[in-house]
Amino acid sequence: MSLCFVDYFGVSYNGIFKNEDFSDFMGAPLGTFFKDFSFISWLKQDMVTSRIHWAPIISTFCMQCYGTKYWLFWKPEDLQKAGIHMTTTVAGEIASGTPQSIVKVPTVHAVIHANDLLYFPPMAVHAAASKKGKNIMIAIRRLDLWTIYQGIVQDPANTFWMFARKLYQKIFEDYFLNAVPENSYYYDRRLRYPFRGEWTDKEELQLEAFKDFAGMKYFYGKDAPIEA
Repeated sequence: MSLCFVDYFGVSYNGIFKNEDFSDFMGAPLGTFFKDFSFISWLKQDMVTSRIHWAPIISTFCMQCYGTKYWLFWKPEDLQKAGIHMTTTVAGEIASGTPQSIVKVPTVHAVIHANDLLYFPPMAVHAAASKKGKNIMIAIRRLDLWTIYQGIVQDPANTFWMFARKLYQKIFEDYFLNAVPENSYYYDRRLRYPFRGEWTDKEELQLEAFKDFAGMKYFYGKDAPIEA
């Protein structure tokens, strides 16, 4: 997926490595499931580049290759105490909450620079921001019986609903693809995801709530720029 805006350039979610590569530089047994995503950007200013999200059964290794990224992490139980709930819809997961509620939750700050490796386990709720200029990060995600166990222990309900969502989505997608005529020249890929509108409606409410929220200062932590 490539993005291009005036003064802003970015590329994300492009896989680079093969499975045998992971076995080599991660020291993992061949056959362990890994998937990598590249996050490449060239921004004019520091910018929040992800919404609050989490991976229920996947552990993540973030290799910062160039530039700097800022991270915020929250425990699921701390968010729930503040009235912020992680909701699994048929089309995806999303967190509720407001700018006023999120800043009151105990937060872990992390800053990674080139040559740093950041690890976080399943159900680590997080958001990320990218420093202006060139920025390259490779996220390697691991899935095995241990990470599934970690997800179940951390949040059994959301882990269950994530599996249910994936199963339903797979059945729906297989049906949809089989229903597309072989000689069809074009089909709307958005139709592959059932009840997509339910997820986008919730996302639009979240974007509206946070549109005027100057969130970068919460990412900086001790690394806040010195104002002249």
